[in-house]
Amino acid sequence: MTETLPAAALPRPEELRLAVFARVLADLAGQGWHFHSSRPGRLRAYAPDTTPRTAQPGYVPPAPLEIKQHLRQGLVAHRDEQLADPLNQRFIQRMERVRYHEGRRVSVRNLLADPQVLASDIEATLRVSEPNRTARLMDVVKPYLQFVSEDLDEHTGLRLLDIWRYCRYTWSLPFNTQPGRRMFYLVRDAARPNHPVMGIAALGSAVVQISCRDEFVGWTLSALRIAPDPVARLQALRAELRRAIDEVYCDDFVSEGLITPTDLLAPTLEVGLRLREAAALLPVANRGQHKLSANLEGDARTDLFRRKRAVTLAELFNALCEFDKAAQLEESHQLESLLSYKDGKKALSIALRSIKKRHVAASMMEITTCGAIPPYGDLLGGKLVAMLMASPQVTTEYRQRYRSLSSVIASRMSGKEFVRQPELVLLGTTSLYHVGSSQYNRIKIPTEKGAISYIGVGRTEGFGHVHLSQHSYNLIQEMLRDDQSEQSYTFAAGVNYKMRSIASALTLLGLQRLQNHASPRLVYALPIATNWRQFLLGMDSEPSWHFAQDTPQQGTDEIIDFWKKRWFVNRAQRPETLAKLHYSSVLPSLASYGDGTTLSKDPKQIAIFFSADHVCPE
Repeated sequence: MTETLPAAALPRPEELRLAVFARVLADLAGQGWHFHSSRPGRLRAYAPDTTPRTAQPGYVPPAPLEIKQHLRQGLVAHRDEQLADPLNQRFIQRMERVRYHEGRRVSVRNLLADPQVLASDIEATLRVSEPNRTARLMDVVKPYLQFVSEDLDEHTGLRLLDIWRYCRYTWSLPFNTQPGRRMFYLVRDAARPNHPVMGIAALGSAVVQISCRDEFVGWTLSALRIAPDPVARLQALRAELRRAIDEVYCDDFVSEGLITPTDLLAPTLEVGLRLREAAALLPVANRGQHKLSANLEGDARTDLFRRKRAVTLAELFNALCEFDKAAQLEESHQLESLLSYKDGKKALSIALRSIKKRHVAASMMEITTCGAIPPYGDLLGGKLVAMLMASPQVTTEYRQRYRSLSSVIASRMSGKEFVRQPELVLLGTTSLYHVGSSQYNRIKIPTEKGAISYIGVGRTEGFGHVHLSQHSYNLIQEMLRDDQSEQSYTFAAGVNYKMRSIASALTLLGLQRLQNHASPRLVYALPIATNWRQFLLGMDSEPSWHFAQDTPQQGTDEIIDFWKKRWFVNRAQRPETLAKLHYSSVLPSLASYGDGTTLSKDPKQIAIFFSADHVCPE
């Protein structure tokens, strides 16, 4: 009989691997995954709606509501784990502690509206005779959009950023900060004391790779094949290659004779080959090396950026050479020619990737958080928050916030400070559930230049980390550090450190397929400029927005008024809406979830917390 060693006797690396393996499987089991072992050493994992029983005769797939409820339970478990963290508990207790502000006793709880009082106010208004009833009803709520900063809230003295964070903890999805550009918003109600929070939103750096979105914009070869204006598209791509070459620092390459000034104006394939050979002689960046400094030209000359500049220039030179070959043909046949052979398609892909990289960084943002705070979800406050993301207030504040912010990487590729002009023309987002999102459906904001709508463009492939808890991620980091496999935050290591860490760990454990959480998201695009596509494709140099940018408050108010007329007035007059508000109570204290109590055990509280579709960044 084989004797099994206790876990404590295992070597440290093996112990950590076993702990990560067990924790990952526990996360999945908690979300309804099924496991099957056909033979020793062979374990298969099935997501809730991908188990073998789907192929059995007579099997009826779960209803959308059932799928949503099932996914919620797993998310709530992770969220409750986050709330129980001592650091988060101290933050929550500090926010809920009663204090004096301008002679009044207040806490963050004063920023949550009482649903029963709101219902009573609506009912009192409904008793007013027509024709004044609708106008009076529209005054029951007075929404406004507030940019979240380090400033203090005038009604409670609390930091606006802390108020946003507290409200975010009331949602089913665990809250994790993301690197890159970020903008947070509160939607407040000026019609009530203390201006309670109606909803919250957040914008983050756009996701680099979403296939269906890239196809929708036109950043793919397949989209190029059916372009209605091939001549203009090719001219824009050629201009992009020229622009990208001009932005690369080349002084050291010229002084060393690697390239000449003439090569920069009329590159050849031989020059591209010479640059690649020079890059191959330089070492590849390793973890912990190449610390960035304030000397941009000095950083550009380091091995890390010297190698990257050489490879980038070689690609751009080669692509421009292929464009020059096609230029010998009739304009109407040039694009078709490039699409007909391997090197031509590669040249087009390089140009598309360059223009995409430029605009993903500066002209697009991802809506990573969007929804109502109870009780406003019952009044379709989530749609209001979603609509306000298209407001001129957002585009104006985005421009002001990032107009002087230089790009860390592009500045070192250029050897000087480099600022990408922040002109926000397209927002993207994903639904939390792949079975549909009522929050974005049927939104259509009328303007003099056409309607603004959320457009469904496809779905993600279901890769991410939402199915893994923070505890699992912490163990993964510990395992990678112990195994000396930790990945680098530095340039050229990849675009998503968390995803790369999880991928490395699961590969190490032979669990690569579990990077796919089997819950794809519906992808939406929100164009907020009339010529958004032409601008993102490089055909137009300046965007043209639906709303005037010099009077942002006016356009924002127009969106709020339209929401009231289109959604709020109708919803507020429904008897079932008022009954639900009367039945509801103010959100329970978040501090209570540090003692093991979870929302998932209280159906009534679940109904309150899940009153809106919430967004999951991927």
